[in-house]
Amino acid sequence: MTFLGFLKVFKGEKKVYNDLPSSDMESEQTLLKGNSNDILSYSKKSSKIHQVALISGRIALILLSAWGLFSLYNTATYYVAQSHNPPEKFAAPIYPSCSCGGTTVAEAKRRGCIFTPLAIAWLPPHCIDMELSNTFDKEGPGPNGEWDYWSDINKTRRLTREEVGDLADYNVTVTETAKSPGAEPPLGKLRYVAAGHVPQASPHNLHLPALSDFGDERFLPLHSVRPIPTVSELPGCVDHAQLDTHGFTAVHHATTLHESPYSSESFKDPHLLKQYLIPETVEMMKQITGCKTVITESLLLRTATWTPTDSLATHGKDVAEASELEAGFPQFIGFNPKHGGASPASKIHLDFSPNGSRTHIRKFQPDLAKAASDIIHHEDSLLAAGKDLKEAYKNSGGPRWALYSIWRPLKTVKRDPLAVIDNRSFTEKDCVPVKVQFPSLGTGTNETHLCESLLARYSEDHNWYWIDKQTSQEVLVLRFFDSDAEGNGRVAAGGTFHSSVELPGMENEAPRESLEIRCLCIW
Repeated sequence: MTFLGFLKVFKGEKKVYNDLPSSDMESEQTLLKGNSNDILSYSKKSSKIHQVALISGRIALILLSAWGLFSLYNTATYYVAQSHNPPEKFAAPIYPSCSCGGTTVAEAKRRGCIFTPLAIAWLPPHCIDMELSNTFDKEGPGPNGEWDYWSDINKTRRLTREEVGDLADYNVTVTETAKSPGAEPPLGKLRYVAAGHVPQASPHNLHLPALSDFGDERFLPLHSVRPIPTVSELPGCVDHAQLDTHGFTAVHHATTLHESPYSSESFKDPHLLKQYLIPETVEMMKQITGCKTVITESLLLRTATWTPTDSLATHGKDVAEASELEAGFPQFIGFNPKHGGASPASKIHLDFSPNGSRTHIRKFQPDLAKAASDIIHHEDSLLAAGKDLKEAYKNSGGPRWALYSIWRPLKTVKRDPLAVIDNRSFTEKDCVPVKVQFPSLGTGTNETHLCESLLARYSEDHNWYWIDKQTSQEVLVLRFFDSDAEGNGRVAAGGTFHSSVELPGMENEAPRESLEIRCLCIW
């Protein structure tokens, strides 16, 4: 059909149809006469419907083509205008975007973007539902509805909201932990000194106050910390618990006694410990701390279940009966077959306060005092000059020194594991000083001396860590005191609270067996 013909149809002109052919047969004529009007009427109607459908399709095609040409014209006009008038840097795009640049935090801030914890991302204001975001900020587990952010999955260091936002500058992995029964850390029973209570010193050697002085019992989450595979890797593991930051660390440390023909019973043999474990532990501590000298002062064996008074009370009580192992240097505590090993210390404590640490190196044993003579002489000179050791010692030229405990089980721990607090999570107000009685061995007398320890009051800021199912080759290294940490103003001179923990449902397991080596490190 020509365009002119199309217009004629569109105006409604009628098309002329040819007549139907005639027939000589009367029956056919009768049929045509009776039905010709119906047939013609049907043919005309169907033809008109077909014409309307065809016309409608062509009109739609013309309209779509016109719209396409119009869009192409507008796009071309826009880019020509843009080429003559380029937008300023960081100007808002014509079509709103949720991009903040994707390079640095500084760029995101220049673009006016905001860090939102809900999305864990920097976003421009128009891409944030502020009402929803503000509600989310108040729905966290903290006392004021705040959310907790941690530097790693072991929760060894808290991060501020600003620090989390700044992580956009680095190649990091953000881990979101959903609250579900399987994801929650296990709870352990821990004993604090109740608020306002003043504990009384025990009359027994090497004993903390009675259990009744620890009236604030709580079931608290225990966060797992896995030991670093080798000592040499420890310095590079910045997200792992470290002595300088946390007051403790965990590392894998296999010894000769882990090889054939030795067994867990070999760790109860003082002669094998002197031959293998002590020198190998000394080398480990030199690697970890960088100190020049390590003096092993004592070894403490624990093999019994808890009792109010255990074998520690008998240690050094009668010098005449004390063996060379008990009274010598280092001292072997809990090795006497007559009295057996000690029991777990299920009371939160730090063995020595800063003052207690100084008393300890002077009075615990004459050989220890001799090894620490340079330290003692330097401190005594400062005290004679009226100086405060906490403020003056670090920069006075005296040798740096520290007290540590290296703790390992003899078998995989199933009950009464050892747990420790991150030193940064408690304050001076959480510390409760108390006196503990020590035998003055090596003097040939039955004299005793008092040494100051620290107990703890509860704070919701305390973060407890443990090694789940700790094995004999996995050690916890605890710091009791560090003269440098004291000079830097660290609470308790950088020492850390610790305690054995009661795990629900594990009361019928075999008693925990563990060995603790205590040492003095000098730089």
